[in-house]
Amino acid sequence: VHLATAWQFDLRTWDESIYAHRVLAVVAEGSWLDQTASAEKGLWTAAHPPLLIWAMALSSLAFGLDELSLRLPSLLASLGICVLLYRLSGALGGARQLGWLALCVYLAVPYITDLTRRAQLDGGVLFFMTLSLYLFCTPLPGRAPPRRALASGVALGLGLLSKLAVAALV
Repeated sequence: VHLATAWQFDLRTWDESIYAHRVLAVVAEGSWLDQTASAEKGLWTAAHPPLLIWAMALSSLAFGLDELSLRLPSLLASLGICVLLYRLSGALGGARQLGWLALCVYLAVPYITDLTRRAQLDGGVLFFMTLSLYLFCTPLPGRAPPRRALASGVALGLGLLSKLAVAALV
């Protein structure tokens, strides 16, 4: 598969097409660890860690190389954020209405809903940031606080493998 002609569907010109090109390098060439050989000036792999590229590649291997399979990991991450926001508000002593309010506020922000439905890294990193906070702030059944901190650290590490600079904000 030639990298320049393989994409013939409606991806946004900038980020989505760059990440799709990296996914194609993984799927077509087996470049799981390093996609710089197919990157323009070798900048893409150095710019962003590979976890969400791998998720898009696995989705593409399972469902075929198309727009939906590239966007599926971001969509699933967004749904996961909704579940975590709802559960986090309840775990912190809030009423069920507070969980629904958190979901409404999250879904009412056009910037968030636009980015999390694209084949971009933002939805995934936001999911892992939210998961890290959720695991740190909520008690896990039968788990001592150090294990909660460890689980939160693992989620933070996954966030760092998704989009380094943004996940560090947690």
